[in-house]
Parts: sequence; C-alpha cells; structure tokens
Amino acid sequence: MKYLSPSDFPNFKVFGQTKKEGFLGQSFLVSDRNGSFYILKILNFENLSNNKNDFFNQTEKLTQISHPSLIQFSFLSNINFLNQNFPMFFTPFVGEHCSLGDYFHGIWNHKSDQLSNLEIMTPTQKYIILLGIAAGMYYLHHKCNIIHADLKPSNILLDLNKYPLISDYGISSIFLREKRIKYSKDLSVVSCMPPELILRKEIGKYSDVYSFGMISYQLITNHISFPKITKRKDLIQLIKLGISPFSFTSNKDDDITPIFKELLERCMSIDIKKRPKFDHIYSLLRNDLRYIFNGADINEINNFKLYLDNNILKTNSLLNQTELAFESEENQIHINNANNGNIDEMLYVGESKVKGLNGFSKDKNGEIFLIKAAKADLPQAEIEYADYLINKKTVESYTHAFKLLDNAIQKGIKNISSRSKCKLAFMFKFGLGVPADLKLSAQLLKESAEENCIEGLIGYGQILENGEGTNFDPEKAAIYYKKAMELGSNQGKALYGRLLVDGESIEQNINLGVKYITESMKSGDCFGINQFGYLYEKGIGVRKNPRTALLYFLLAAERGDTYAMNNCGNLYEKGIKSMIDENKAVHYYKRAAKLGDTFALWKYSDCLLNGTGVKKNQQKAIQILQKAVDAGNNRALYKLAKYYDKSRDNKKAIELYKQLAVNEFSFYKYGFFLEKGFGCESNPSLAVEYYKKSVKRHEKDGIFRLAMCYINGIGVPCDQIQALKYLKIGTELGHPVSKKYYHKNLSSMPTEEAMKFITENIDYSNAYSLKEHADIFYYGLAGVPKDMNKAMELYQKASDLGLYFRPRS
Repeated sequence: MKYLSPSDFPNFKVFGQTKKEGFLGQSFLVSDRNGSFYILKILNFENLSNNKNDFFNQTEKLTQISHPSLIQFSFLSNINFLNQNFPMFFTPFVGEHCSLGDYFHGIWNHKSDQLSNLEIMTPTQKYIILLGIAAGMYYLHHKCNIIHADLKPSNILLDLNKYPLISDYGISSIFLREKRIKYSKDLSVVSCMPPELILRKEIGKYSDVYSFGMISYQLITNHISFPKITKRKDLIQLIKLGISPFSFTSNKDDDITPIFKELLERCMSIDIKKRPKFDHIYSLLRNDLRYIFNGADINEINNFKLYLDNNILKTNSLLNQTELAFESEENQIHINNANNGNIDEMLYVGESKVKGLNGFSKDKNGEIFLIKAAKADLPQAEIEYADYLINKKTVESYTHAFKLLDNAIQKGIKNISSRSKCKLAFMFKFGLGVPADLKLSAQLLKESAEENCIEGLIGYGQILENGEGTNFDPEKAAIYYKKAMELGSNQGKALYGRLLVDGESIEQNINLGVKYITESMKSGDCFGINQFGYLYEKGIGVRKNPRTALLYFLLAAERGDTYAMNNCGNLYEKGIKSMIDENKAVHYYKRAAKLGDTFALWKYSDCLLNGTGVKKNQQKAIQILQKAVDAGNNRALYKLAKYYDKSRDNKKAIELYKQLAVNEFSFYKYGFFLEKGFGCESNPSLAVEYYKKSVKRHEKDGIFRLAMCYINGIGVPCDQIQALKYLKIGTELGHPVSKKYYHKNLSSMPTEEAMKFITENIDYSNAYSLKEHADIFYYGLAGVPKDMNKAMELYQKASDLGLYFRPRS
C-alpha cells in the first residue's frame, strides 16, 4: 500500500468516469506508467462530517488487509487529482461489466452485451462465489473487526475464473455512522438493505449477514428477490416488515435445498439475534457437504478451497496451516454445553465432528463426545457410537459395537431398537465381530422394516432387489421403497422412482419416476442426487450427458453414498473416451468396498482379474470375489461362475449358474449350459423353461436364445410369430442382436403381415417400445414402408411417457 502525494499524480492517466456518481463519490478508470489499470474512487467528503485526519485513521487499517476474496487497496491519498480536498483510493481494475450486479442485470434484462460472454452460471460457479464471499466476510468480521455496511451485487467483483472479490468494504460504514442513507433506484440493491438500517439507521455485522442472504437468494434462483414488486417504496415497506422472499410461494425456490433454505431464512430474519455469524456461515459452506449445490463439481470446489488456503498463508505470514481450521462461535457454544454435561449436546457435537456436519471440521476427537453420551445411557448415542465403531474396523471396535447395539435393542424403545437391528444386520452380513449369518441379517432387516423403521425398509428393500440373503424379489422391494417414501423418506422416493423409470420389476412410469427422483435430489438426499445422475447417464427425461451425470455421482459419493461411488467407478472405467481414468475407477470401487458395498467388492475384484487400473492379482481377486459371494451378492456369484466358465471348468460353472437360478437372480446361463450340455447332459426342453424365466428377469441374452429356440425348433416346436414376440422384447430392451434379427424376420414376411404384427404388438405403455417402432416407420426399416406421420405419432407418445431422444436424420 502506498500513500500518494500530488507529485505522484502525473504517473497516472485518467481514461474517464466509469459510472454515475454514487453515494460514496465518483469512480474513474486510470492506468499507471507500467500499463496497470485501476479503479480510482474519489469519496464525497460532503457526506461526511468527520475531518480528513479522522477518516484516514479509520481507513488506514483497510489498506493493510490482504485476503484472496477481498480486493486490495493499492494507493491512498488525502487529496485527489481534481484538486479537491476529498480523499481518493485506488483498487485494481478487474474488468468491465464484471460484477455480480452486472451479471444479474444481464440475465434479468437479457442484455448479452452486458454479460461479457457469461452465460447462466453453473451450480459450481454459484457455490464458489458464495463460499468466497463467506470467506472474505469471515475475515473482515472476525480477523479485522470491520463491517462492510454496503454488501450488494455491484460490490462483488468476479475475476477471470469467476472467483469473487469483495470491494468497498469498510468505507460505507464510516459514512453510515453519520446516519446518512441514500436509496438506490436498483431494486436488487435495495433488497440487500437490512431492515434495521431502514428502520433505525442501525448497522452491525449482522447487517452484512442479511445482505449475504439476499445476494445468495438472487444468485441461486437467477431472479430478483421480490420479482412482483416494481416500486421502491413497496419494497422498502416489505423489508421493514421483515418479509423474506420465501414468504412468497414460488417454484424458483425449488433450486434451494431445504438445508440451504434454512440457512438463508436465518440470515434474512428480522430478529438480528437469530442471524448466524459469518464464521459459522463460512464453516458450514466449507465443511458440510450437504450445503453443496446439486450438480456442482466437488473437485472444482475443493480446488477453490486450496486456492483460498494457499493465498491466505502466502499473504499472512503469521498464520499457519492449523489456524485455518476453526470452530465458529456458535459451534463453540455447543462444545461448551457438551463439556458442561449436556448429553444431547454431547451427541450433537460428537456426531457432527466424526461426520463433518453442521460446520464442524471432520475430527476423530468427536469420538470422545460420543463415548460420553453413550456412557450417559442415551440410546441414540449408543447407536451413533456403535456405527462409528463399526467403521473403525478393528476386532475390539466390532465387539464393543455389538454390545452397544444389543443393549439398545434390549431397552425396547421402538425406533432405537429398529435402527439397532439394521446396524446388527450389517455386522452379521459380513461377519464383523460375529459369525457371518446372511439369513439372520435378512431377518433383522425384515423385522426392522415391519416395525416401519425407514432404515429397515430401505435396507430390506435393497437385499430383496439384489437377492442378498433372501430370494431375489424386486417387485417386493418396490413395496418397501414405496412404504419408506410414504413415511417421508427421500431415499425411498429416489429408489422407488428408479424402479418406475426402469420398469423392470414394476409397471413402467417414466414421468412419475423422474418426478420422484427430481424431488429427492432437490431435497439434498444423496440417493436422489445419485439417481438424478443416473437419469443423465441414460438420457431419461433429460438429454443424455455423461459429464453431467458424473458431477452428480461425485457429489453423492463425497457424501458417502456407495451406489454413487460405484457409478463414479463405472464412468471412469467405461465412460466416454475423454473421461476414462482406470486409476480413479479403482479408487472409487475400493472406497465403496471398504464401506461394505458388495457390488464394489466384485467390481474391484474384476479390476484385479483384468489389471484395470491396478496390477493383476488373480489370487487376491478371487478372495475378494468370494467375500462378496459370502455376503450374498448374486452379481459376485455370477462373476465367479463366469470365471470358472472361462477357465473351462464347466462342472464348477454350472453348479454356480444353477445356484443363481435357484436364487431367481439369473436364468440365462444355466439354461444355456443345459441347452449345450456343458458340464451336464444336454436338455433343450428344460433349457427353454429357464429361458422363459429369463424374460421376467429382463435377461436380454436369455430372451434372444428363447427366440432362437422358436426359430430353430430347439426344445420347442418352430413358431415364427412367437420368436418375433421375443425378438421384439429384446429389441425394446436395447439388445442389438435381437434388433438385427427382429428387423430381418419382419422383412422376410409379407408387408401386410409385418404391418399387422407391428400394429398389434406395440406396447403403448412402454416408451422404448414406442421409440423402437417409431424408428421402423421413420427410416422404413425391416421392409416396412416409411410413414412419417405414424413415426411422429409414436415418437410423441414416447416423449409423453418421459423418454428424451432425437430421431436421427
């Protein structure tokens, strides 16, 4: 920071005034002799009764501030180049039309020339901006004891990376001490004025919090806070009454997750005592993954956190790495209450610390608080501490966890007992400190589900869907998911929505399924976020976009969802070429496997078998695969059977394929071995029976083999129409070979017969059936004449059912 004298003025060239004179004064664009550009602000001293010396004393500490989210003062002078005795200061020029205010006006007024090629910001960019503002305001309030007093969109500048830079901090508070208020004509600016300023000409750190809440609302929703209010006096009246934007029902609010909405409602409360402080806001946005916006790129956000930390350490030599972690005043109160013997606070602090929730940094010391709460005989604490102990993965921790859970069950408190059964079920499934017992594990989950415990309903539904420890029964799984949804579970809503979308185990309803998944996602539930990514991956209800899918998967994975970890692994392993990263794939499979996900166990074993992202290790792969099999994972059993199949050990392979058929998980391969006589005596007629069972299971290869049996008279009499019906089913399920034979066999029929078959067999309740047959009419496939009207009719019906696609030209 340099103080300028009149002799320095010739070193600067003034290009002109940047905007009309405001309450603080005039602004000009200037450059020095090195070609560096600055914004020069001449303060309107007539609005200030203090003398210049007092002003300089108050502003001197502003010039010493250095933070990556605050724009620095470069020069200061007690007179200005207009020969007025008004002070002026220089700040770096960031760019033209680069403030958040310019961005808002650009998108609200649709003036692209004001946007400087900016489009609607992504969830990632929005979150980084709010995180950066919170970081800068935390520094001003808690490290510098400075009130901004004029936090508004035009004072949030955006650099080339769209990282925020807060400007004009501290200056307005000096003017406002003189009780002078000037109302802007810009309603988005007026909406950021706190009610206490308008009512009592009062200003405090809590006033900046109110302004942050309003800025956040406008940024997240892409709309002005009160869009129906067009007169300034009406807006001021609303602010005086303490009315927030949430008081007006609007679907724009859907973009704000419930947990973030709760934070903003606190920020915008008319009661200043209810507003959180910026140390707490910053710790929430930085530490608690639940606040991150859906669709945001977790990696970019983490990079921004590193950017903040590195620059803070670089410019503040007295700070060290450990001082970057802190507990907010609000959380320190919780800690003090816990230390003073409040059992509920012990549980709150302990759970928050071990999981990194509620603004607490993730900290193993949270175990101390959980231990105290559990020893105080708080049943809920016993469950949470047991869950923590299970994740420690030691013999001692498993033994201790079992005792805690058993004790909780013995107390007979309904919800506590039911949740404890779910935790014990997990232990028995994998033999964690107890003998492995799949049937007992399933029984415990079933009991919990029948007691209407949401965790039990979800858990039992999942083992029914996967056939782990019980018969494979996805139809029954749907019943349990739906029940959980009806009890208010967003997890249940997401899982039931996926079954509706897939239509494999229950009647397909894409629109309703997408609706449920979207609602779950907007609630912030990680199951919903993961399933919403699935919609993008498959192009269901939205345009197919694997990159967008990955963003949702990554966010859900960071929040601990093992399904999402597997989806991340799958996209990194087999996604579009530019996304493939086998090392990352293995990383996510291993993470999910460590959390007890049996699907991840067999995927990780597959990587070891094939040397995908890791050195080949057949022995270790089979051990891990067997672990998943022992835990009841039928996919792992199928993989093990395929391993022996490829190894030409047909007797071992057919034994495992038969077990899969008994489990009602897979019928095709057992039928195929029976048809060909691999490892057994050939029995084509029995093979056909298993192929028929594979139809219900939607096993595409089994359906195709069944069609071939009808075409060639293997195990059944020849029946071309029956064969066509099964080829049609395979085609609708996306089986390319079935599609090839379906078109081939249709084209071999007389046109009238082919048309009759198609007309009679289109499934108008199945979007994929409509789409496949629309393609036939659109392109004139399978010997069927082109019929654009019929094609567009079918495409429209498929679209009405929620299938998003574009016919190829």
